[in-house]
Amino acid sequence: MNDQDKLENNEVNGQSAAGKILPLLGKRVLIVDDDEINATVIGDFAEELGATVSMAIDGHQAVRSAIENPPDFIFMDLHMPYFGGIESIQLLRQENILAPILALSASTRLHEKEHSIDAGAEDFITKPVKRETIHEVLLNYLNK
Repeated sequence: MNDQDKLENNEVNGQSAAGKILPLLGKRVLIVDDDEINATVIGDFAEELGATVSMAIDGHQAVRSAIENPPDFIFMDLHMPYFGGIESIQLLRQENILAPILALSASTRLHEKEHSIDAGAEDFITKPVKRETIHEVLLNYLNK
């Protein structure tokens, strides 16, 4: 986002026109989830901190998007049709996409966390996600 875009959006120096601090202004977050509601909720939480959000509905779309416009952070659902999260994480790492990846799943399958971290994710959380958790994760990884 350039300075003109910030002025048009009433966002200057990391603050909104209402004076709300936007610590992630200028950061790009990619949300990969085949469930539109889950993706929208996570996206809304990220946007509350000033991040720019893009979405992908499957792993193939996520890899293409990340290569074309590298994000600063990725939320990756593990269970999607066509191209799952584990395979997507592995391919993103093979393509030298170094953004932190947080794996997400509503499943309680044994060893799911270990498999996602072995594939290249930094961490894993179960769904449903809470606003505070999303904020904490994003601030921890991106507000340095």
